[in-house]
Amino acid sequence: MMSKIDKDRIFETADERVFLKILSEEDVSPVYVDWLNNYEVVKYTEQRHLNHTLKSVAKFVSEKYHSESEFLFGIYYNNNHVGNIKIGPINFFHKHSEISFFIGDKHCWGKGIITTAIGSIVNIAFNILDVERLTASTYEDNKASMNALLKNEFVTEGRRIKHMILEGERTDIIPLARLRD
Repeated sequence: MMSKIDKDRIFETADERVFLKILSEEDVSPVYVDWLNNYEVVKYTEQRHLNHTLKSVAKFVSEKYHSESEFLFGIYYNNNHVGNIKIGPINFFHKHSEISFFIGDKHCWGKGIITTAIGSIVNIAFNILDVERLTASTYEDNKASMNALLKNEFVTEGRRIKHMILEGERTDIIPLARLRD
């Protein structure tokens, strides 16, 4: 199934200062690449194991832009790109997908921006992409992500005991999900 999403659209959110738009290669900047190479920013992602360049990030963004089942949105706050949120890959038969996200601009941490962005991506998934089930996973000590998901009516589905290694120690992963009402 092909998606019917307008890749040039600006997606407004509940907070007038925040909007989402699908990223294209033109949105890749040295600041964006620096976020991905900043351990504090990507600590709870697998991106921490990679060395990112303008070329590698542009390639990734281009792949997502041309995908029909994965959508990489930039999160904008006061018209500045401050992070990303991705949905996909979408399983159009079973109507489910995973989301992942980060705020790269550390000045924007703790402002509720990711909570707002998750709310918007839930709306896009359920009302535009016809997804019926969204999932996300977080490291057990990533309280900010956990709280943002819970505020958006995601529920915990269990615990993957000692599933990942973080800073040399095994740690649990908490899977969460939200169903379309």
